Amino acid sequence: MRESMRDEMRMMTHSEQISGDRSVNQKQFIRVRLFASAREAAGRKDIEIRSDSGKMTAEGIRRYLVEHHGLKGATFVIAVNHMVISGESSKIVTCNDEVAVIPPVCGG
Repeated sequence: MRESMRDEMRMMTHSEQISGDRSVNQKQFIRVRLFASAREAAGRKDIEIRSDSGKMTAEGIRRYLVEHHGLKGATFVIAVNHMVISGESSKIVTCNDEVAVIPPVCGG
């Protein structure tokens, strides 16, 4: 794994923030909302990812969710500010963006 990706993966969820680490108060969080099967797999409706800089790539968010929140093998897209990110894994996401994980949808 590239060193920059490793740095980007040094994040924590909101539940880890509550553990009492006072330095966390100076960090910024990217809130990721989960829907349908992604929500079920992770066991929660949203995840807050700590980022020292307040930003990270969409691919970094994807890797974090797969490695730490039960989405390994899951098919999903990431939407940022109501726009699906496809083929733009290097898109920068900030703590001010609305981020959602959306699994495949089908219907008739």
